[in-house]
Amino acid sequence: GQALQVFNSLWYPTFDRPDAPLLGVDLLRFGPKKFLCIVDAQPPQGRAHATHDTSLLDAIKRKYPALEGEVSSRYYDDNRFF
Repeated sequence: GQALQVFNSLWYPTFDRPDAPLLGVDLLRFGPKKFLCIVDAQPPQGRAHATHDTSLLDAIKRKYPALEGEVSSRYYDDNRFF
Protein backbone atom coordinates (compact mmCIF):
# COMPACT_ATOMS: atom_id res chain seq x y z
CA GLY A 1 0.00 0.00 0.00
CA GLN A 2 0.92 3.64 0.09
CA ALA A 3 1.71 3.70 3.83
CA LEU A 4 3.82 0.55 4.18
CA GLN A 5 5.56 -1.96 1.93
CA VAL A 6 7.59 -4.93 3.19
CA PHE A 7 9.93 -7.37 1.46
CA ASN A 8 11.31 -10.33 3.44
CA SER A 9 13.93 -12.73 2.14
CA LEU A 10 15.72 -15.69 3.73
CA TRP A 11 18.74 -17.16 1.98
CA TYR A 12 19.97 -20.65 2.82
CA PRO A 13 23.55 -21.87 2.36
CA THR A 14 24.44 -24.48 -0.23
CA PHE A 15 24.49 -28.11 0.85
CA ASP A 16 28.27 -28.27 0.58
CA ARG A 17 28.58 -25.50 3.24
CA PRO A 18 26.48 -26.70 6.19
CA ASP A 19 28.42 -24.37 8.51
CA ALA A 20 27.44 -21.25 6.53
CA PRO A 21 24.91 -18.93 8.18
CA LEU A 22 21.38 -18.22 7.02
CA LEU A 23 21.01 -14.69 5.69
CA GLY A 24 17.84 -12.73 6.35
CA VAL A 25 17.08 -9.46 4.59
CA ASP A 26 14.10 -7.19 5.27
CA LEU A 27 13.34 -4.07 3.25
CA LEU A 28 10.64 -1.77 4.61
CA ARG A 29 9.20 1.38 3.08
CA PHE A 30 7.23 3.79 5.23
CA GLY A 31 5.51 6.26 2.91
CA PRO A 32 7.40 7.97 0.12
CA LYS A 33 10.63 8.93 1.97
CA LYS A 34 11.42 6.56 4.84
CA PHE A 35 13.21 3.29 4.20
CA LEU A 36 14.65 0.67 6.53
CA CYS A 37 16.91 -2.23 5.59
CA ILE A 38 17.70 -5.02 8.05
CA VAL A 39 20.32 -7.68 7.38
CA ASP A 40 20.84 -10.55 9.80
CA ALA A 41 23.04 -13.65 9.63
CA GLN A 42 22.28 -16.58 11.92
CA PRO A 43 23.95 -19.97 12.30
CA PRO A 44 21.76 -22.91 11.24
CA GLN A 45 19.70 -24.25 14.13
CA GLY A 46 21.62 -26.75 16.21
CA ARG A 47 24.96 -25.51 14.89
CA ALA A 48 25.48 -22.44 17.07
CA HIS A 49 28.65 -24.03 18.48
CA ALA A 50 30.18 -24.64 15.04
CA THR A 51 33.15 -22.63 13.86
CA HIS A 52 32.30 -20.50 10.84
CA ASP A 53 34.73 -19.58 8.11
CA THR A 54 34.35 -15.82 7.64
CA SER A 55 37.51 -15.32 5.57
CA LEU A 56 35.41 -14.46 2.50
CA LEU A 57 34.15 -11.40 4.37
CA ASP A 58 37.64 -10.07 5.17
CA ALA A 59 37.91 -8.11 1.91
CA ILE A 60 34.56 -6.42 2.60
CA LYS A 61 35.61 -5.57 6.13
CA ARG A 62 38.84 -4.00 4.85
CA LYS A 63 37.03 -2.04 2.13
CA TYR A 64 34.28 -0.73 4.44
CA PRO A 65 35.73 -0.25 7.94
CA ALA A 66 32.74 1.89 8.95
CA LEU A 67 30.60 -1.27 8.94
CA GLU A 68 32.43 -2.45 12.05
CA GLY A 69 31.12 0.34 14.24
CA GLU A 70 29.85 -0.02 17.76
CA VAL A 71 26.36 -1.38 18.28
CA SER A 72 23.97 1.52 18.65
CA SER A 73 22.10 2.06 21.88
CA ARG A 74 19.15 3.32 19.83
CA TYR A 75 16.29 0.85 19.80
CA TYR A 76 12.95 1.18 18.08
CA ASP A 77 9.66 0.84 19.90
CA ASP A 78 7.64 -1.74 17.96
CA ASN A 79 4.38 -0.04 18.87
CA ARG A 80 5.56 3.34 17.61
CA PHE A 81 7.45 2.47 14.42
CA PHE A 82 5.98 -0.85 13.30
